Amino acid sequence: MLDSSCTSGQSLRMANRVSRGPKDYLDAALEPRATAEELRKLALSEYCFVRLAVAQHSNTPPDVLEGLFPASIRSHAEAELVLALAANPSSPASVQRRAADETPTAVHWARGIELAHLTLQSQHVPTGRTRHYLGAPGEPSTVEFPPPAMLSIVHVAGGGYYLFYYDADGNLQTDTLHESLEAAQRQARFEFGVEPEEWLQP
Repeated sequence: MLDSSCTSGQSLRMANRVSRGPKDYLDAALEPRATAEELRKLALSEYCFVRLAVAQHSNTPPDVLEGLFPASIRSHAEAELVLALAANPSSPASVQRRAADETPTAVHWARGIELAHLTLQSQHVPTGRTRHYLGAPGEPSTVEFPPPAMLSIVHVAGGGYYLFYYDADGNLQTDTLHESLEAAQRQARFEFGVEPEEWLQP
């Protein structure tokens, strides 16, 4: 037989419990049964790891997911947020498109392990076999990227090998995705005549 006084007291404490600490908010965002309204409130959290958990949750409403998308990627936390939004099947098409555009930058910030890098020298003349553009094909505002000054090959676990192109100031210009380190090196050779033995280890 249940002790009604104990049961009612415990229920009252549970009902009146208020989440006060970061872990409480994180636990709430990780709760599989969290409702859309609860996740909507948690998306406003000051804690980046709580917002990340909301971005990963299958019950988060599409408009909340869209609102979580950062204006720019300037930190590890913002990069992880973009990758989480890209991976969430509940993300609307608009978020998926933005995430696809920003994924290389997010990977660069969040999860990449640099395997090799190189500063292009005078002998590395662009072959013109591959061209990279900023903007959509056919748009009047679309411009071709100038030749990069530096290259880097970054491996992402489960995500392939990225060949990143940088300008002289170290700003990321663009990237190509490959299935292996060797394939990324072949792309650099195809575009700039970079030989495999020229790559430097980090």
